[in-house]
This record gives sequence, C-alpha cells and structure tokens, in this order.
Amino acid sequence: MTAFATPAALIERYDSRTIGDLASDSGESLPGGDLAESSKVLQALEDASGRIQAAASVGEQYTPEDLIAMTGNDKALLERITCELAMVYLMERRAHRVGDERLQQVRASAEEYIMMLRNGERVFALDANKAASRADTDGPSTIDFRNMNLIPDRTNHYYPQRKQRLPIGR
Repeated sequence: MTAFATPAALIERYDSRTIGDLASDSGESLPGGDLAESSKVLQALEDASGRIQAAASVGEQYTPEDLIAMTGNDKALLERITCELAMVYLMERRAHRVGDERLQQVRASAEEYIMMLRNGERVFALDANKAASRADTDGPSTIDFRNMNLIPDRTNHYYPQRKQRLPIGR
C-alpha cells in the first residue's frame, strides 16, 4: 500500500528531532536523513493511511484511487491528516517522553477529523462531491406553475386560493 504522505511531508510539518526521538529504539535520536528510510516512520505513515482509507471508504464516498490521485489543497489536507495520525502512532511508542496530555491532544485532533470524514461531515473536493452538492433543478418553473390550468384555479370559489394552499412560511 502507498502511504498518503511521505517522510519528507512529516518532517515539514513536525520537528525532525522529535520524530527522530520517537522513531529511535536505541535511545539516540535518528538524524534527519535517516528518517526517510526509518521503518518505524514508514510504518506509521502506512498505518495512518490505512486508517484514513478505512474511514473514507465508509459510505463508498472515496476509493483508494481517488485518495491517491488528489492534488492541490485536497492533497495537502490529506497529507496533514496522515501526518497527524502518524505522529500519534509514533508518540504512542514513547508516550513517557511526550506526556499523556500532549498525546491525547494530538490524538483528539486527528480522531475528530477522521470521524467527520467518516460521517460525511467533511468531504474532499472531488468532481463527484461537487456534482452532488449542486441543486437539482428538474421541475416546472414559477412561470409554468402559474400558467397551469388546474381545476382548483378554474373553480376558485370552491377550493382555497393557491397562496393559501402552500405550507405556512413558503
């Protein structure tokens, strides 16, 4: 599986020294150049990508191909979410170094957006989502509706007037 963010994107968003500390098993921080090849960093990014893909596929809103093909601001947002989740996974490895409060803060931020994505409260601007947000204008126009020769209009003393038949407030 391809991760939605690279180690370079993670380093752009978070301090490389912190990432190196969290990814190291030897007690010494990994240098910035080694982070790109670190199996811990790569695994955290892949785990985060899998979590996003699972949440985004609920309701069949996105396919993995849709997520991989994103560009522009949508791609930047997807990378941001991926990096946040990856940092949560890295922080969980060294929770004693980070502190529970900070870990919970980062986890809550990432989880909140994942849940909104899963529930459809937040969507990426794919063509299918743009088309779904447009109003359907199929039906008679106001002029056509006024010009209809309906029985209640022809027998206006028997039926209530048209403006009285509509629901209140319309």
